Amino acid sequence: MKDFSVGTICGLVLGIFFAGCAVFAFTPPAQAPPAGNSVEPMNVGAGAQVKEGGLWLNNGLVIDGGLRVGRYSASRPECKVETKGTIIFDRTATHPYICNGSDWNDYKGPKGDSGEGSSGGTGPQGQRGEQGQRGEQGPAGPPGS
Repeated sequence: MKDFSVGTICGLVLGIFFAGCAVFAFTPPAQAPPAGNSVEPMNVGAGAQVKEGGLWLNNGLVIDGGLRVGRYSASRPECKVETKGTIIFDRTATHPYICNGSDWNDYKGPKGDSGEGSSGGTGPQGQRGEQGQRGEQGPAGPPGS
């Protein structure tokens, strides 16, 4: 029979001890993901999810159920160069606005100044124009009965 040295036995005992600590120190999640201890900001759950910070998508966005961009009533966020292209929905005005980098424009674009006064009435009918040139004579028709 082969004799083991004290160092070999101590090494084996310490190795088994540390492996046991690693196994017993693991605490499994209380619930299966995506519920409970799931730390992912976006997951497959059916409930509403909130993610702080920006969300960048490289291959487009497919939405089933509509796009909600932002709903504001009395106060809108500041429109500046960094937010150019941002779309909000104003619940008071009941239509969307788009930031152009300095001001919020409604979805139809910036409104022009309105004129003053009323429209004029219908003017008199003009004179009849000259008769045009006579066209070529068409082919003869079949003889009558």
